[in-house]
Amino acid sequence: MTPRETELASALQACQQKLAAAEQLIALLRQKLDALARRLFGKASEQLDPAQLELLLQLAENLPSAPAEPVVLRPERVSPKPSGPPAHPGCRNICRWWRKSLSPNR
Repeated sequence: MTPRETELASALQACQQKLAAAEQLIALLRQKLDALARRLFGKASEQLDPAQLELLLQLAENLPSAPAEPVVLRPERVSPKPSGPPAHPGCRNICRWWRKSLSPNR
């Protein structure tokens, strides 16, 4: 073997060792992540408090026995947008006064 081939073989072996160490670290971290997920989201984390059960029973006792009528949801009607700029709140009163003062009945 030439010196270059020896150098490449040793570099390849070093890379393979680093890869194996990285794969072991990844496996260890996945195990830790799985254990953490089981601890946070597993069945043990879904325990009910007895007070919650009592509240549920109290609510069930207070509910009417007959089923309620189903609620039908209808889409809201959208009114058309006003064509002009929004009026000042005092403008309405001034406009009413102006119309009354200009009316021929006066």
